[in-house]
Amino acid sequence: MIIHRPREIPPGILLLSVILIGLAIFFITGGPDEQEPFQASEAPARSAAGRQNEQAEVAVIDTASGRALADGEGNALYVFGRDEPDESLCDRFCANTWPPLETTRDPLAGGSGVRRMLLGTTEGRNEATLVTYDERPLYYYVEDRAPGDIEGQGIIQFDGRWLLVAPNGEPIDPAA
Repeated sequence: MIIHRPREIPPGILLLSVILIGLAIFFITGGPDEQEPFQASEAPARSAAGRQNEQAEVAVIDTASGRALADGEGNALYVFGRDEPDESLCDRFCANTWPPLETTRDPLAGGSGVRRMLLGTTEGRNEATLVTYDERPLYYYVEDRAPGDIEGQGIIQFDGRWLLVAPNGEPIDPAA
C-alpha cells in the first residue's frame, strides 16, 4: 500500500496567496470608505474639506490687486468663475486645492468695508455650510501660505478662473 503525504507549500507561495486573496477582497468590496477626501498639501490651518469656523469672519485687506476680501486672520478669499449663484461647483478634488470657507453659524462682517447685506451661506456638496459673498461661495488657495498672500489671483484651474473679491462683491480682474 502506498501512502501519499501532502507536499508542504513553500512559505513564499503561501504568503503570496494570502496577499492575493486580501487584494481580491479589497477590490471586490470597493476599497476603503470614502468619508474623507484625500488631502493634498495644505496651507497652514486649512484642510481639504475647508476651514470650518463656528462663526466665520469676513474682512477686507489691502493687496497688490486692490482691497479684497479675507478671513478674520487676513487670509485672502477667492471666487470660482464657474460657480452658480449660491452653488459651489468645486468638487472634492478641486477643494483639495481650493478649500471653501465653512461656518456653522451666520458669518460676521469683520471691520470696515465688508457689506453685511452681501454676506450669506449656502449648502456645499458635502452638506457643510459655505460662506458666500454676493451669492458666490468663498474659497482659500492652499498655496497662500501667510496672511496677505494672493498666489491664487487669476489662476485658471478646474475649468474656471479664480479671482479675489472686492468689498462691493465684484471679482477683481488682475489685468485692471
